[in-house]
Formats: sequence, structure tokens, C-alpha cells
Amino acid sequence: MNHFCLSLIADKKVHRQILLIEKIAKARYAITLEEISDSLNTSLRTLKRDLKEIASMEENLIIRHSAAKVEITDNELVSFVLAEFAEKSPLFIIIKSIFEGKYLSVDEWSDELYISTSTLYRHLNHLKEILASFNLKLQFSPVSLEGREVEIRYFFHYFFYSMDDISQNFRPNRKTAELFEISFQYIMEHSELEGHVCHRSVLYWIMVITKRLELRQNIKISNTAQLQKKELPMTYEAIEKLAFEVLELVPSSDEEITKNEILFLDFVLLDNYVYTEEFSARVIDYDDKKLIKSLFSLVKTYFIDNELEEPTEYNGTYRMDTSKKEVHSIGIFCILK
Repeated sequence: MNHFCLSLIADKKVHRQILLIEKIAKARYAITLEEISDSLNTSLRTLKRDLKEIASMEENLIIRHSAAKVEITDNELVSFVLAEFAEKSPLFIIIKSIFEGKYLSVDEWSDELYISTSTLYRHLNHLKEILASFNLKLQFSPVSLEGREVEIRYFFHYFFYSMDDISQNFRPNRKTAELFEISFQYIMEHSELEGHVCHRSVLYWIMVITKRLELRQNIKISNTAQLQKKELPMTYEAIEKLAFEVLELVPSSDEEITKNEILFLDFVLLDNYVYTEEFSARVIDYDDKKLIKSLFSLVKTYFIDNELEEPTEYNGTYRMDTSKKEVHSIGIFCILK
């Protein structure tokens, strides 16, 4: 389970059991409980109790040997159990429900999840800390997100994108996938772009944007960011047509809202486009050493802050795939923020 999803597990016991499963699964040999105990800083008694509880969920997951060793040989079962952990976790359920427009009070959520209000508050306060890193706040009456729409959309995208490898119940549906295929073909035919996009990321963006528009939650883009439109002639005109002809964006009586939504779509596209080396030269001046150094520092800080492994090669603000001569964008959302 990736770092972000694991951070959403507020229950210490469940958190520990997930780490236990992953520790055994990643071992290249049958591992002893003593080794796991030292690694997780947990007593043998606690680990033995965890093994019994995990066995009650899936008895064939962990193989126990007579020499006090354990191992996991079926990775599919690992995925199944981790998905079950996530799908039953209060915060995963609450976040997905908020995304779908279901807003309940603390007491209502307590009844819905069959947990005490004190336990629920512990989970919600944990979520508050996570949301703070997205510049968002958590409201309790009803339980909902508070903050700028761009931050809320980014949080939902990050949440569902992170869940992709864990549970199928959090993935885009067939309609969203079909909408992506149509949109991609449209952009390739009506813009100057030539290449590929980050398929999975765009799928989740389509899911998030269409749901937020359905809930009438519109974005507000700063005047500074709006000025960037003049610098994006290769896509903006095509995105404007795409919004109305394919995504069926209904023009708002407020022209500013319509303009902001179209511009946001444009930023999303450019943020997820895989640029060829030749094409990227038209977007960024590689001779501007001051700019390259600043953006390089921004990328490095991002990987450190999010505890991610840094790519081995950089070219300015982009990660260079020298075998394919492709350059991957690191994120236009710094403009929006």
C-alpha cells in the first residue's frame, strides 16, 4: 500500500497489520516473527495476535512453518486483503462519500459506520492533519471539505489516483474511460499536440471534474493564471471546443465561471501531456539557467517532502526518458496555486 493511502489508516492496529503483511510479502524467504518484531518495533505477542486476526480474514494468506517462520506466496491474496482493509476503513468511506455529494453529521456517520463518536472524532482529526497539507480544512457539521476548489479537486484526484492499485471500487467507470478515449482523439486532431498523455491520471481528472461540475462546484482561477492562456495557443482553442462538443459543458450564466472551467481543463491537459524533446523546446527555454535551477529545486523539494524516490535523470523541470526522447511535465498546478 502506498504511503498516502497508508497515512489514511488512522487505526493503529490496522496500520500495523498492513505493515506486517507487506513485510512478509516483500521478504525473499520465509521470515521469522523475531525479525518482524525488530523491524516494526512490536512485541511477539502482538504479532501473533495480529496473525490470528489476519487469518480470520483470509486463512490462506500467510503460511506458517514449524520453525516459527512465516511467508506469503500468493500476491493476489495480498492485494485482496489490502483492498478489504481500505474499503472498510472509515476515512476511505467518508472521503468517497463526500466526493459523491453525500454529507452527513458526525452522529450520522457514527451510526453509518457502527463506531462510537469518540472513535470517529479520532479518525476525523487524523484526516484534518492530512488535509492541511492540501491547504484544506475539514468541517464537522456536516462532515465536508472546505477550501479553494482547485485544492479540493487536486485532493480528490490524488486520493483516487493513489487508490488505483488497491481497490477496483475507487476506479473510474466505463463511461469515464470512453469519455477519455473520445477526448484524447479530439485533442490530437484539433490541436498542435502530438504524442501521449498520462492515461491513468487523465482518467481520474475526468472523473473528478465531471463530478464536481455535476455538484455545481465551480473553480476560481486567479487573474495571474488566467494570463497564462495567452501563452497556451496550441491547446486552448481545442479545449474550448472539447468542453462544449465532447464533455458537454453547459455554459454558465456567469461567463467568468465558464472561462475558468475551460482554462482549468487546459491546464490539466498540459500537466498530463508527455512532451517530445523537440516539442518541449517550444514550451520552455532550456538556456534560461536561472529558471531551470529554480524549477529543478522545486522538483527536488517535492520528492523530498512527499518521501518519494527521485528519478535518476533530470533536464530542467522535466524528467527525461533518454531512450524514447520524451519529457514528462512535473505539474502546472503550481501556477494555479
